Amino acid sequence: MQVNEKDTQILVQSGLRFIEAMTASAMHEVKNKLAIINENSGLIQDLSWMAQKKDQPLDIGRMESISGKIQDQVRFADDIIKKVNQFSGGLDTSETEVNLADALTFTLALADQLIEKMECRIHLVSPASPVTVRIRLFYLENLFWRILESVCTAADPGSRISVTIDPAGSSPVVTISSEDEIIRLDSAILDSDEVKALSRFLSVHPEMNNDSKSIRLVWGN
Repeated sequence: MQVNEKDTQILVQSGLRFIEAMTASAMHEVKNKLAIINENSGLIQDLSWMAQKKDQPLDIGRMESISGKIQDQVRFADDIIKKVNQFSGGLDTSETEVNLADALTFTLALADQLIEKMECRIHLVSPASPVTVRIRLFYLENLFWRILESVCTAADPGSRISVTIDPAGSSPVVTISSEDEIIRLDSAILDSDEVKALSRFLSVHPEMNNDSKSIRLVWGN
């Protein structure tokens, strides 16, 4: 589709901001894992020094425990790097057939630390059978995140947000709703330039339900 100059600028800036937020969060996670690995490595050195210099018997059980903790952190860090690699692989902006549940699951996994910092609990309800759309994945992930970030920011700490996917014939619908009675979503969430530009580019129509407790993303031309 044709994109006007203003929307092009918004899409580029929004995309860069999205990449920065996701990679910075991932690198912060990796840094935390490395700090834990370094701490446990120091404990192994201390135990080794005590065995050599103070003639104390080496505590094999403790060594194995520390080694296991290091291996756990290596696995965690490896999982983070795999997520970043998958994310970078999705920067190809060509249209592809996308499973909506998979795209949402990955976006939530990529942003899990950011979501945790906002003290927001998001529950994704996957459909019984796959719901796919032909779309540019990177921009879809960005739109998902922009709306989810705004919803979590507006919600109180500990709030529960559910995300459901409805095949709805030829026009799939993703519904983001509050599970807490006290929350009312602000329509301004859908009025940002980024959300509007991304929605136009993807031919997705965001709607605020009348009760102000849910947002629907409806596919269609």
